[in-house]
Amino acid sequence: MKYFEHLRSHIRRPRVLAEYRGVESDSDKLCFFANYHPYGEATAHTENYLRALRRDGFDIVLCSTSPELPGHALRIFLKLCCVVIHRENAGYDFYSWKTCFERVAGWQSRKALLLTNDSILGPIKPLGPLWAKIDACDAGLVGLNDSHERGYHLQSFFLYVKAELLSSNVFERFWRKVRVLKKKSDIIKKYEVGFTQQMQSAGCSVEALFPQRDLQQFCLSLGDDFQYPDILLNLKFNATLYCWYELVHFFDYPFVKAAVLRHDCYRSQHYAKLDAMLASVEQGG
Repeated sequence: MKYFEHLRSHIRRPRVLAEYRGVESDSDKLCFFANYHPYGEATAHTENYLRALRRDGFDIVLCSTSPELPGHALRIFLKLCCVVIHRENAGYDFYSWKTCFERVAGWQSRKALLLTNDSILGPIKPLGPLWAKIDACDAGLVGLNDSHERGYHLQSFFLYVKAELLSSNVFERFWRKVRVLKKKSDIIKKYEVGFTQQMQSAGCSVEALFPQRDLQQFCLSLGDDFQYPDILLNLKFNATLYCWYELVHFFDYPFVKAAVLRHDCYRSQHYAKLDAMLASVEQGG
């Protein structure tokens, strides 16, 4: 049975339903943006993030797996993106990024590539200091957060690839081998964890701008003021979900994961502050 599942993953290729041209491409920095919305909407947070990336000099290629792409959403995307791709919904973000690699010419010669998605809300503060930090670090692959769950890796919602790695054979080979996998847990293991570890094995240095160990030590220093002390006993916790307030308030982190907002599922004592913070973003503040 596993053999046939593996075989199907190599045969099944999600169809590209449509491709649209938007604003002119005029930058040496490229962004591949994975998008999904159950009704095909261009949410205020997604529009705000795209606008910030465009303003900061990125050519954006957006790949949407939404069931449909209504005209009003498409018009918003085309004002901010160079290319908008609408494809069948299979393979999650990694296959959306693979689709961008397959359909965009010349990505290997760019100065930098950002792989990101709409699972983060914001930015709630200017991204200029973030780009400065990335430029100042020596790593060829830079993420916002790292994780020790299922093996060390950079979390895939924000991956910044510098020129040397971008033009390397090992990078191109990884994306050529990406296939549709049905289980999200398999995608995390093979592609999210696998990407970081394969790049490291090939000699590429990787760095998280907000390392898990630093957050762990900082939250430990807060004592009773930190809401979830039990998670700090080891490094196998998701800082973007449990330490979002500390990241934003003390580390000038520019995003909040959308999962934090959904029904306040982590019962954060700072939830009311989050609501007000994100309301200002929705209003264009």
